Amino acid sequence: MPERSTYLGHCGDVVTSFLRNSGASKVLFVPWALKDWDKYFANPASIAYGPDGQPLDHTGRPQGRLRELGFESSSIHHAKDPLVAVSEAQALFVGGGNGFRLLKELYKYPGLVELIRSRVLSGKMAFIGSSAGTNAAGQSLHVSICMPIVKPPTFDALGVVPFLVSPHYHDPENKAALKQHGMYVGMEETREQRIAQYFEERDPGGHPLPVVGLREGGLLEVLGNKAVLHGLRGARVFAPMEGKPTDFNVGADISAAVGLKK
Repeated sequence: MPERSTYLGHCGDVVTSFLRNSGASKVLFVPWALKDWDKYFANPASIAYGPDGQPLDHTGRPQGRLRELGFESSSIHHAKDPLVAVSEAQALFVGGGNGFRLLKELYKYPGLVELIRSRVLSGKMAFIGSSAGTNAAGQSLHVSICMPIVKPPTFDALGVVPFLVSPHYHDPENKAALKQHGMYVGMEETREQRIAQYFEERDPGGHPLPVVGLREGGLLEVLGNKAVLHGLRGARVFAPMEGKPTDFNVGADISAAVGLKK
């Protein structure tokens, strides 16, 4: 098993188990959140980092990594008809990038979003999302961290889980500590404040949904009415009408917190 720092290295075992338990041996990849679809799907290189510590290439290597895990794969952009490809797929893997770009492309094909939703919710097709693909698994993109670089016809997403997911969640900087060290303290909003604003717009009467702030290196596995955290780090769950969010560690069952269990 590749080390944790490689593509899907922190969750390869969970992904493998999930796909095998669903009966899938082949995965259909969706690269639409990035511009260069061929490169995204088939990039053979490992992730390289620049002197600032940031990745030089966001495309990852889904085809090669899935092969390492024992699964065949193809990309939806190679399919003659995306709807036929999805209707025949055993598992769908929606990759990361920009969620608004992803949603705009999904809605180019009438009926595709509804087909994905119905096949996943009926148990006929497994679903994996990464970054923007995880955000799109929820009911909408209202808690996305992506810039709206394009205009999709709606913010309504795939809706394969009955809540929202905000991936790459991180805690705000300690502004007071920064000021004590003589550093300038700006007033930029934190992720937590922006999620609170989502609740302000939909409370009361706006039907706010729970939000899972999934931390970097975390993975949320949803099977029926059970949602469990895996990976390296947990999540912070924000619930409508409640004061403070709740932190959960890896291994926690968050089903009740996200409304899967009443």
